Amino acid sequence: MNRPAWQREGREPDYRFSLANERTFLAWIRTALA
Repeated sequence: MNRPAWQREGREPDYRFSLANERTFLAWIRTALA
């Protein structure tokens, strides 16, 4: 089974992805409340 490289290497994904996801989520919440 093919897994992403970060899973094969046993490391966490790049923290920038988590930050980008959080920014997107917060922007969605602000839009929903507006």
